[in-house]
Amino acid sequence: MSRYIVIAVTALAWLGLACSSQAAPAYTSADNASARIILVTYHDSSIERKAAIGTAGRRYARRSSYGATAWGRRMADMLSREYHIALMAQWPITELGVYCVQYGVPEGVVVDDLLDRLSHDQRIESAQPMHEFHTMAHKYNDPYYRLQNNIRLMQVDAAHQYATGKGVRIVVIDTGIASRHPDLYGQVIDDRDFLGAAGDQSAVHDAHGTAVAGVISAIADNGLGIVGIAPDARLIALKACAPSGDAPLRATCNSLMLARALNEAIRLKPDIINLSLGGPPDPLLRRLIQRALDQGIVVVAAGSVRGGEVSFPASMEGVIGVSNEREYYQLADADMVVAPGDDVLTTVPGGSYEYVSGSSISAASVSGLIALMLELNPELAPDNIASYMARCTTAQQSNAFLAVDACMLLEQIKPGVACVLN
Repeated sequence: MSRYIVIAVTALAWLGLACSSQAAPAYTSADNASARIILVTYHDSSIERKAAIGTAGRRYARRSSYGATAWGRRMADMLSREYHIALMAQWPITELGVYCVQYGVPEGVVVDDLLDRLSHDQRIESAQPMHEFHTMAHKYNDPYYRLQNNIRLMQVDAAHQYATGKGVRIVVIDTGIASRHPDLYGQVIDDRDFLGAAGDQSAVHDAHGTAVAGVISAIADNGLGIVGIAPDARLIALKACAPSGDAPLRATCNSLMLARALNEAIRLKPDIINLSLGGPPDPLLRRLIQRALDQGIVVVAAGSVRGGEVSFPASMEGVIGVSNEREYYQLADADMVVAPGDDVLTTVPGGSYEYVSGSSISAASVSGLIALMLELNPELAPDNIASYMARCTTAQQSNAFLAVDACMLLEQIKPGVACVLN
């Protein structure tokens, strides 16, 4: 696999500024596997931080405020000449007030040496690798498993007496979502594609995001299919992950695409951001996630073990990291929430349903539970939510399955709630 770096550079505020539009770079799995790419970011005080104009029921419009500034282009050209790297594309990360440039590194240049030289450049604020992130789900098509075991094990059907996620908006940063699936039609109120024109546009490649969406908010009482944990919550689909390999539920994202999607998510001010994916620690993404947390947005991430460590961003303080029970017992003393993630029936493209397993599904389950909580108490802070989750994780039913109890959660946060358990 090729190596990548991300660089942050401090800007000079007195330079002249102007705006122009720039197309987003296209992304494909093949590009990610072979290209030698550097991402460069530097502070640019001219980046206009306008509120997002997307509203419920409308798709996003492309905005000129995302364009390159004259100063940003000059700095991009300067770095290209000084370090002999090929400028490929430019894009501002508005929520951090930085400008992002994509370069190609020529063969023969040792990335570690380049990283060392850049770290000693007085204009440069920080340097980091550009990482890949992978979704965490796989299909398990066993017809003898009980349908929707996640609903049953977490007592969600009983909790629906009091809350269904009404009024809560959840950003799903993933592959796309097959929003015309009969059990998801109308649930996705906005969407945006960050993969560019090279990304596969067919709905069949949106399998992972569609599975996550079904767990969270499949429609209730429509006479078909399944019911989501928060069927009255609404979803915003930000497509930042591309299918990888032949397995339809495997997808890959990188630092740049996730940063762009997170930036947009923060602008939209949702209640919850669902990240059913994981990878190595990433400073750029950490800064964006921290900004989301500082604004009171709840961030949920799938957790798994990578090299003896919990994957990022589930490992980040303030993020609600989630695993299924199988992964949980490998995570030692990690501060993780446990939710069903094995053999969960959910939606897939083509109007179908499949049994899906993985901590991706567990994270989606917890995002749905948090939507129920926020319907009853919109003022809950992420730290408080995590505490409630920990207190309400218990062995469920006769098989002693460890999971969050939805009824217990609602009873903790709202006086008068008294679920009738099944």
